[in-house]
Amino acid sequence: MKKLLLSLCVSLLFSCGENTENDDKEKVQTIDTTYVNGDRYVGEWKYDKQHGQGTYTYGKRRRGVEIGDKYVGEFINGDFHVGTYFYMNGDRYIGEWARWTRHGKGKMIYDGGRVKEGLWEFDSYIGKEHHEKGEKKEKKKEKKKKVDEYKDSENNITTPPIIDEIIRDEIPNEITRKESILYGKINDPDGYTNVREKKSGTSKIIFEVYEDERFEIIDNRDDNWWLIEYDGEQGYIYRDRIDIVK
Repeated sequence: MKKLLLSLCVSLLFSCGENTENDDKEKVQTIDTTYVNGDRYVGEWKYDKQHGQGTYTYGKRRRGVEIGDKYVGEFINGDFHVGTYFYMNGDRYIGEWARWTRHGKGKMIYDGGRVKEGLWEFDSYIGKEHHEKGEKKEKKKEKKKKVDEYKDSENNITTPPIIDEIIRDEIPNEITRKESILYGKINDPDGYTNVREKKSGTSKIIFEVYEDERFEIIDNRDDNWWLIEYDGEQGYIYRDRIDIVK
């Protein structure tokens, strides 16, 4: 009988130990760890991943990342979620993330003071253009609704005011705009291009344009330097760094 009781106690002891180990994985812990590549994480840990509030500092340079770049904020299952990313060049991004990229609503504040705020999709800024397209679609829907309402009066042959408005304001402007405006995107292996105050490689850098950001080409008559406008600012980019887009 004593041997039976002893055996039961030993079995219970080991089973309790296993449950405790599994339970620990589900508890929020606070850790400070440095990875083999030099990156460091200090913060909350759950399910063997970064989970909760924490700080991730890069210790190795890689594409788009410099040594010392740092994210401070919330982690979900080992991924950046909502927080602030501090770049070593003085820039910072505040907002939402997915798959360790800027994704969702966010604000990019550049070291020179320029601010880019809106929607992001896997590190590409789409907010302002997306917003403008949405407004145009809503206006077109409203005009179409008014035209449809007018068609209910079959005996009235007078051209409705809303048709005149579409013909006068929207169609000519759209044709003129498409014919006269050129757009471009950068073609630079660094992922961004400096925009300068004058037509010179030693001229003052007034802002940067990053890949996948579409800008308007204001003047392309020069063989080397083209004048562009982005987000309300104008400057010069070397011609070889520009791809014309529709």
